Amino acid sequence: HIPWEIRDFRTAGSYSNGNRQDPVTTSIRLTGVSLRFGNSRLGGDYSVYNLIHPDFNYKIKADLNLADIKDFIAIDTLVEDMSGRVLAEIQMKGDKAILDNLKKADLLNYDHQADIRMENTSLKLRNVPFYFRGFTGDVTFTDHLDIINLTGVFEDSQVSMSGRVDNFLEFLFTRDGNL
Repeated sequence: HIPWEIRDFRTAGSYSNGNRQDPVTTSIRLTGVSLRFGNSRLGGDYSVYNLIHPDFNYKIKADLNLADIKDFIAIDTLVEDMSGRVLAEIQMKGDKAILDNLKKADLLNYDHQADIRMENTSLKLRNVPFYFRGFTGDVTFTDHLDIINLTGVFEDSQVSMSGRVDNFLEFLFTRDGNL
């Protein structure tokens, strides 16, 4: 169930079954994808080559109102309150289709980069006493996590963070990951 109307959907694309005219040489491309929902916009470029052993390249651009996301994803068991704005540009490419038996640790094998801008974001998790309010700043993921001038209120204290976290994705996606 989608709680809001998708509008202004646009894209261009191409399909080719390639020089051998079979699934191995098939390519599918969607470019300039753009759609609006609630007060958010999502888009990007997406391509897959070789339907037997897919190579993919996803470029996602998002301007998200977190209140829209809370309504879309059934996360009521985890999140009590979520608001603010997130602007993101994410690129991921690799040699296995993202929907083909994906495991969390598989994400480490892909080339990825994410640039995320948070504006006045707030998050309150259920059954956790911490409340993050009004956070603004930038986060970049590559082979590590960079936090750039992230400021906000944690509980009743003003917080300002900048720094680098190595092995962040390994820590999230594997049992053996160390920060």
